[in-house]
Amino acid sequence: MLKSGVRELKAQLSQQLKRVQRGGRLTIIDRGKPTSQVVIEDRR
Repeated sequence: MLKSGVRELKAQLSQQLKRVQRGGRLTIIDRGKPTSQVVIEDRR
């Protein structure tokens, strides 16, 4: 599972989304606490 702070995510959004598209899961950290997750959409 990938973790990224808000500032880092803003700077590297395209790279992080490519990682998620390859099957990863990204947890977004704000002020030291997990706030949300980005996962690939289930494409049925």
